[in-house]
Amino acid sequence: MREDIYDFEVGKKGQEGLDILDIMFNPHTKRCLEHAGLKPGMRVLDIGCGRGAMSLWLAQKVGVTGNVIAIDNSENQINATIDLTKAQAPKWLHFKVHSAYDIEKLTESVDFVYCRFILHHLNNPTQVIEKVYELLPKGGIFVAEEGVVSAAFTYPKVAAWGQERTDARYPHDTEGEDRDGNFGMKLHHQMKQTGFEIHYADLYQPLLYTNEQKQLLGGPAREGYKQYALAHGISEKEWEKNAKELDNLIANPAGVIGFYQSCLVVGRK
Repeated sequence: MREDIYDFEVGKKGQEGLDILDIMFNPHTKRCLEHAGLKPGMRVLDIGCGRGAMSLWLAQKVGVTGNVIAIDNSENQINATIDLTKAQAPKWLHFKVHSAYDIEKLTESVDFVYCRFILHHLNNPTQVIEKVYELLPKGGIFVAEEGVVSAAFTYPKVAAWGQERTDARYPHDTEGEDRDGNFGMKLHHQMKQTGFEIHYADLYQPLLYTNEQKQLLGGPAREGYKQYALAHGISEKEWEKNAKELDNLIANPAGVIGFYQSCLVVGRK
């Protein structure tokens, strides 16, 4: 079994890529978290907090009578996040270097667990779902959101974006071998099988059609996608060709980019 590796840059150099996810998904995620029952006084665990934008929002929602523990397994990322949020983070928000596989070792009690786009980076995501179930008290809430990368597309079609639509349509049948970008397809099933009572589930897919929206896939964030492509066998020459095609699509007023889908599931123990 290979070690879990996050496919994109972390820490200060990786903030642009995380910014994109926040811009595209935060409004929808926040509405769903409120619908799931997030309220003042709750004790929240944020697994894989990244740059901390959602952690700050969670802390705002639970208020001074609540508590938020935001964890990430990268010390580099946690240090960057603490530096990024130090002017805004309230005293009841705590950032920690901690693995998702070891949440049972946390000393704080929680009644609400949230994670987004984290499980598909793990070799054994179902193990973490099981640990969340054991960690929560009866009635505790788990909100998980995972991608379906095979839903990504462009029109007109370009090679730089959406190839997973045909190359990786289904999630892996087994765990412990590789990253599963389609784990969102499995999410409801795995949570239900673990024992969660499912209260809500939906799919959400951002569509980039304005120039401003499409520009999110250019600039500094492009380096993150380049890093991922080169690590998965794309040559530098092929990357440059694909990137030029994507730039042409971005400049095309009629061109659209379907970002990958997110599957969000709300479970109660």
